[in-house]
Amino acid sequence: MQKVTHRLVCCFRLVDEVKSISESVSALKAQLQQAEKSLCGLLKARGDLEREIIVKRKTLQIDRDRCQEIRSRYPSTVALTGY
Repeated sequence: MQKVTHRLVCCFRLVDEVKSISESVSALKAQLQQAEKSLCGLLKARGDLEREIIVKRKTLQIDRDRCQEIRSRYPSTVALTGY
């Protein structure tokens, strides 16, 4: 009778351990899904920032190539104010 009881106890412990492992796996899957969602958001933000940097670099190049020469011919602020 003791052997049967001992086996039942062992079986219940195994069932509890399997349940605990299943819960842990479910929690880890949820964490993984959240992390992947965060990664997608971060990658999108990175892409947006990289595109913004490209636009700003092009803007600075246009300013340097086309506008700076024209600005250099303008009279200075001091000359315009009469000092």
